[in-house]
Amino acid sequence: ETDGGVEDGVFTGWITGSVHGSVLGECVVRRRIVDSSPNPPWSSLNVGGAWGYVESGSHGDFDVWAKGNDIWNRQDQFVFVYRELSGSFTVVTRVSSQLRSHAWAKAGLMVRQDGCSDASYGYLCVTPERGADFQYRRFPGEPAAHSGAVGGVEVPTYLLLSGSLEKGKIVGAYSKDGVDWRVTAVEDFTNIVPPFLVGPATTSHSLSVRGGASYRETEFIPKGILPPEDLFCVFDGETVTLIWDDPITYDRIEVLKFGPEGEKILGSLEGDETVFEDLSPRGSSVYRVRGYVGEVCLSADCGVDAGPPYRVNCGGAIHVDGEGRGWIEDDEFLVDPTGTHEAVNGAPVRNTEDEFLFQSERWLGLAGAGMEYAFPVENGEYTVELLFDELCSWCRTPFGPDGVEGTEDDDGFGRTFDVFLEGKRVLEGFQPAVAASAEAGRNLPGGEALIAVTRSFSVVVTDGALNVRFVDLGDGNPPENPKISAIAVYGRSSEAWVHTGDANGDGEVNIADAVFILGFLFADGREPYCMKAADTNNDGNLDIADTVAILGHLFAGNRLLAPNGGKIPPGKDGCFPYPSDVIEALGCEVPCK
Repeated sequence: ETDGGVEDGVFTGWITGSVHGSVLGECVVRRRIVDSSPNPPWSSLNVGGAWGYVESGSHGDFDVWAKGNDIWNRQDQFVFVYRELSGSFTVVTRVSSQLRSHAWAKAGLMVRQDGCSDASYGYLCVTPERGADFQYRRFPGEPAAHSGAVGGVEVPTYLLLSGSLEKGKIVGAYSKDGVDWRVTAVEDFTNIVPPFLVGPATTSHSLSVRGGASYRETEFIPKGILPPEDLFCVFDGETVTLIWDDPITYDRIEVLKFGPEGEKILGSLEGDETVFEDLSPRGSSVYRVRGYVGEVCLSADCGVDAGPPYRVNCGGAIHVDGEGRGWIEDDEFLVDPTGTHEAVNGAPVRNTEDEFLFQSERWLGLAGAGMEYAFPVENGEYTVELLFDELCSWCRTPFGPDGVEGTEDDDGFGRTFDVFLEGKRVLEGFQPAVAASAEAGRNLPGGEALIAVTRSFSVVVTDGALNVRFVDLGDGNPPENPKISAIAVYGRSSEAWVHTGDANGDGEVNIADAVFILGFLFADGREPYCMKAADTNNDGNLDIADTVAILGHLFAGNRLLAPNGGKIPPGKDGCFPYPSDVIEALGCEVPCK
C-alpha cells in the first residue's frame, strides 16, 4: 500500500507479512523511479536507512553513490537499483569502476525478496581488496552466509546472476570479457518467491564514508541459465569422449579445446545434446562445453592427459592460460601423495601475465622426505619448466642460519629444498623467497605481493618416464617444505615450433613482419624463414591478406590463426609446439624457441 501521495517519482509504502510462518514485522520503504523506459521500470531503494542516490543513463547504465554499513549478518544497509520480476531471469552487467571506501565495500548483482533490511537474498559482489564472493540469506532475519569466494577478481569486471524458477537454482558468475564466464556458486533459489527484486546493489561498508560504483550495459534475459552439469572426459588412448548433463535446454552448445596449440572450436551442437568425441587428442588439454541462452553462455571444463606436452597446475584446478592452452590437475602424475598438501592464495602475483597458475601450490609436509612426479614420455630430450612463488607469508620472513629471524639483508631465509630431474640435481638449496627477492631486486617483507619465478632445464629421458623430485633438506624448522606451483614438459625430440606472425624470424610479431611480407610479395625481398609462420590466416597461401591479418592483430584486437586452426589472442605470443614431421613438411628450418 502507499501513503496516498506521489512526489517526484518517489513512492513510500510498508511491507508486512510472513514467510514459512515467521512474522516479518513491518518495514518502511521509499522507492524512486530512475528509468521508466523498460517494463517493469528501474527503481532505486535505500535499504535499511542507507544514504545514497543514483544517476541513470541509457542502456542500463547507472552511477551509484552509497553510504551503508554492509550487506551481511542479519541486517543490510545499501542502495539497490532493481526491477520487480516474477519469472526466471538472467541479468548481466559490467562493473566499470568502484570507490575504495573499504576493503569489503561491495558492488554487484542481487536478487532479493523485498526491500526490508533483513530480507532473503542472493548476491554476487566484487570488492576492492577481497575479490569476488557469492553471499546469501536463506530466510528473513537469519545470519548471512557465503560460498564461492574468488581472490584476484578486480574492477572492471563483468558479473552475471541468473535464477531458474523451474530448477530452483540461482547461479553467479564473473568474466573479464563478457564471453567466458567463471561460475562462483550455484545455490538454492526456492526460498525466494515471485514477485522479487533484481538488480545492482552497492554498499560502502561504512556509514561515515561514501562509496559507490558504476554499472554499464545492464541487460536482462527472461530465461534462467545454468552451466552444464557432471561433465567428465574419458581418454581411451585414441579418442577423448565428453559426457555431460543439460540442466536446461540450451539454444545451442559449443565444444572447445585448449591444448598445446591454443584455443580451437571443435564443434557446435543442438541445445539438448550431451556427448561429444575428439578423435585427435594431443597433450594436456582442457575441454570446455558452453551452453548458450541467446548470446550468453555458461560453461563447464574438464581436463585430459593425452601425453606430452604436459602442462600441470600443481595443487590447483584445471586452467586455461592467456595463450589459450590448457593446464590440468596434478593428481595422476604424483608418484605418492602421502604427506603432500594443496594450498591456494588469491593474492595478486607480479612478474607474470597469468597469476592464476601461481596462486596454488603442492607442498610436502614430511621433514627429510621427497615429493615426486612422473610423466610418461618417449625416450628423448625434453624441456622442463618449473613455476614457483611463495604463497606462505611467514615463509617470506628472513631467517638466519640458526633458524632465528635475522636482518632483512640475510640471504638465508624461507623454505629450502633440492630439485632433481631424472636423478640429477638441477636446483640445490633452492629458496623460492630468495629467488623472488632476486626477481624484485630487493628482499620482500612477509605481506608483500607474490613474485612469480620460473626455472627451465633440458633433460634426457631413457626409461620412458620423466621424473621430477623435490627433496626436503631439514627438520621443517625453519620451514623447508618443498613446493611447486606448476610444471610444463615440452618434447624436444618429437616437436618443433612455429611462431605464427613472425615472418622475418626476429622472435617478435610487430609491424616489421607486415612490411617484410609486402617486401617479399612485391619488392623481391627475401623469403620468410618459415612460410607457415607467415601464413597468419592459415589459408595455405602467402598473400596480402596475411599482412592485413597481422595489422588487425596488432591494432584491431583480431586473432591470428595457428597452423592447426587454433586462435591466438591479440597481444599474445603465438609460439606453440607442433609435431616435427608436420613442421618439416611445411619447410620450417628455424624453430622459434
